[in-house]
Amino acid sequence: MTLTNAAGEPVSGVFNTQYYLNNTNTGSGTVTFTTSGEYTLILKDDESIVISNIPVDTVYTVEEAVNAEYEQTFENTNSGTIAKDTVSEVKFTNTKKFIPYTLPESGFDDTRMYFVFALSGMMLCGLAYFFVNRKKVNG
Repeated sequence: MTLTNAAGEPVSGVFNTQYYLNNTNTGSGTVTFTTSGEYTLILKDDESIVISNIPVDTVYTVEEAVNAEYEQTFENTNSGTIAKDTVSEVKFTNTKKFIPYTLPESGFDDTRMYFVFALSGMMLCGLAYFFVNRKKVNG
């Protein structure tokens, strides 16, 4: 997130915040915008933040890191200017993309695999029969 004044110069400072999860207030705190007017924010699923006391006429821009596994959609614009007695809001949604998974080649097709299992089972049954029914040799 970046803040600049009307002249394009960075706006830095400490601003009050309220944190929300599923629209339920989970606490308050502060955020510090650097001298370059930047603040990095990490939000998880269904989290949001309200930043208060940003000076009027401050231009804000919210950028999101690109993640190839998600489609990112801004519900409104990702930038604007803070106006007096007005709430400025940036809403975006990240939707996980469907990425098909291809099974690796195993070297066996299903027919050969079932044949190997069946043959192994028959051999085990034959060995068991042999040991159960063997004749004792008197010496």
